[in-house]
Amino acid sequence: MDPARPGKGPLGAFRALGPAARRALTQVAALSLLNAALLVTQAFLLADVLASVVSTGVGGRTAQLAVLLAVVAGRALAGWAVRVISARAAATAKEELRARAVDHVLRLGPEWIARRGHGELTALTTRGLDALDAYFREYLPALMTAAVVPLGAGAAVLFADWPSAVIIALTVPLLPMFAILVGRYTADRVAGATDATHRMSGLLLELVRALPVLTAFRRARAQSDVVRRLSERHRRATLKTLKVAFSSAFVLELAATLSVALIAVVIGVRLVGGNLPLAIGLGVLILAPECYQPIRTVGAAFHASEDGVEAVRRVTAILAEPVPADGTEPLPRGEVRVSGLRVERRGGFAPDGESFVVWPGQIAWLRAPSGGGKTTTLLTLLGFVPSYDGTITVGGARLADADLTRWRRDVAWVPQNPVFAGGTVRDELTPAGEDVDAVLAELGLTGLADRPVDKLSLGQRQRVAVARALLRVRSGAWLMLLDEPTVHLDEVNARRVMDAVELAVDNGAAAIIAAHERSAVVAVDPETGGGAARGGTRRGAGGRGAEGKVGDAPGRRRAAA
Repeated sequence: MDPARPGKGPLGAFRALGPAARRALTQVAALSLLNAALLVTQAFLLADVLASVVSTGVGGRTAQLAVLLAVVAGRALAGWAVRVISARAAATAKEELRARAVDHVLRLGPEWIARRGHGELTALTTRGLDALDAYFREYLPALMTAAVVPLGAGAAVLFADWPSAVIIALTVPLLPMFAILVGRYTADRVAGATDATHRMSGLLLELVRALPVLTAFRRARAQSDVVRRLSERHRRATLKTLKVAFSSAFVLELAATLSVALIAVVIGVRLVGGNLPLAIGLGVLILAPECYQPIRTVGAAFHASEDGVEAVRRVTAILAEPVPADGTEPLPRGEVRVSGLRVERRGGFAPDGESFVVWPGQIAWLRAPSGGGKTTTLLTLLGFVPSYDGTITVGGARLADADLTRWRRDVAWVPQNPVFAGGTVRDELTPAGEDVDAVLAELGLTGLADRPVDKLSLGQRQRVAVARALLRVRSGAWLMLLDEPTVHLDEVNARRVMDAVELAVDNGAAAIIAAHERSAVVAVDPETGGGAARGGTRRGAGGRGAEGKVGDAPGRRRAAA
């Protein structure tokens, strides 16, 4: 079986859902049994009342009408309970699948996410899984009703009038046969329509993310043709699926209508001939459509649920992706040594032979042209990118053998494009440490603690990310990995960031900073021509693309290769 398609049809997807779906199915099945019993009772009570009205006139049927009203109320209550159970099961299943998918994707790491596409994953875990509402609210109740009600109604008809039961037994199997044939035909088309939707959603998300860059280089307008082509492809795929869905509904309705009409003709002939009591004939006529209606409903709900089923298949395929096994060895605080690091990138290696050493109390600089592997080096240190060649040791222990979850607790990471969960600046920083206001003041962000993160400028967001890393250091982390930490900052704020980083290093942390060789990470002192940072900077002894920071503070070591 294709791992990307763990189950065929909605029932195959059901096996991938959690216990909430199984509990809901059991409860809906019990309510469907109750509904079938009430349906049979309602049909024959109503038939008896109508037959009595025809034969003896109105009156004397108060008790029967009261019971009939109670049965109708009971069916309405059972239908309401099914809808409530289905809605709750849908919410629970979506929450469980989203949590499992997000946790697994995070364990797979940013490299896998980048290959798969942020947009596609976002579309899948949001709108894609939202389509499960139709699966739970429409398909599962219809499926249980179709499994129970036709059998119960058919048994009642067999007990009351066996010729009509024979017609029902011969014609009912035609509906699921047509439904299965049409369902198999539409499965691949629904997958194609879902592919088009996810591609379009992913492209739009990536375009929104890259819009400032595209606008700056006057390439935004050129992307409109790409969006137009994808939209047209999505429109065609959706219309093809809808055509098939409407055709299948017509086939099922036609077969059910002709079958009920045949039963009505036979009953009418027998009533005219005096071979069938009126109450029995009316009861059978009321029940006969109920033997077909649930199957027609399943056919319609099948198409409504296919988007959700396809989303479950895709989530299951993600969950089947193997996660790199973590080691078990704890990494001690000490020397971080990178030797001959090579990582395969775009048909080459970037970095290609990176080597440097940094101790607590030191700063190591990674300087290389764009695409030289600075970010990849930091991601390798985080354990997200496997190295092709070379070794990384921390305190003498190999990073490849380390418990990466414990190791990442010791690392404070500032990416080029910081990501936040939303809310205010204080909400973002409080989980990292307690001295929020003090750290914000160090970075020139006083008064912004209660401002929403999405209202900040790029430079302010960058400093908030640095503040988060500094709080983590104060809470126990000892290695700072900073990727272009001053890229969006002016000279004054860049100086504030570097002062705060140097203070953390003076207090025993180690820092590895990736910076483009042409960027002014540290303001240059016009008198000396050196860095304005305390102690200046100078290149380490022979390190490829690495620089060691030498400070005036006692005990400050130089980061050397």
